[in-house]
Amino acid sequence: MSLSDEEKIAYLANLVAVSRADGSVSPNESLAIEAAQKRIGAKKTALRKADALAQSDGYIPEVVGPFSTRIGNLEDMISVSLADGVLDQAEKPVVLSFAKKVGISNEQLQLILTEVRTALRSAEATRACPSCLAKVSREAKFCPECGGSLDISDKAAAVAVEYTIPSAGIAIEFAESTASGFIDAVRKAKDAPENAECVKGTKTWYMAVWPKEQILEAAKLVEDLKGMRNRKVWVDAKESRWDEVFGFTWCSE
Repeated sequence: MSLSDEEKIAYLANLVAVSRADGSVSPNESLAIEAAQKRIGAKKTALRKADALAQSDGYIPEVVGPFSTRIGNLEDMISVSLADGVLDQAEKPVVLSFAKKVGISNEQLQLILTEVRTALRSAEATRACPSCLAKVSREAKFCPECGGSLDISDKAAAVAVEYTIPSAGIAIEFAESTASGFIDAVRKAKDAPENAECVKGTKTWYMAVWPKEQILEAAKLVEDLKGMRNRKVWVDAKESRWDEVFGFTWCSE
């Protein structure tokens, strides 16, 4: 499979997009993407660029290269989708839409699905350790690298890659940081009435939500976010200017 650097990025972005479709990425989905990356001869930088492309607003998987490459891309998308054991309802329309763009029939798609499932169940198939991501035999009970149990389902070990900003209330989100207040900020965020975290790019992001009448409670988190660049505030799902919402804290000081 001979692809240009840009085509390799687009090829991998299609895999990243389908892995993110259900809002989380499991260890085995990541392993399947890395296997495809090596198979097409793409560098790790290409995968990082593909990840950023797949996360861009309105991204939709598009066909890449000649027909044989498009079929290979479809097979890899299905492998990624089935890596955690099930073709999720959110992943299915992404796969079906891409298959339509490739131009194959429903019968051909079913054949590919069967072949991928058979390959994933083969004796040579491996899985990712949910703790350290090492590649291990699907029959193993414990990881030979870290000793962790492999009884945890891949779905349970999946990492969230998005969260939904609530339609009401004050939502503060911020990224992991080396700032002195970061640890306390995470603790306070997890004590909020509603909270969530996810991975965006290479950073973990945290969200904490309070009803608007509890803005003074939200302001306690603001104190720990001083000096952090990656922070946002939303009021009733609308992104707002930080100082417009929390300017009163400087006045009180």
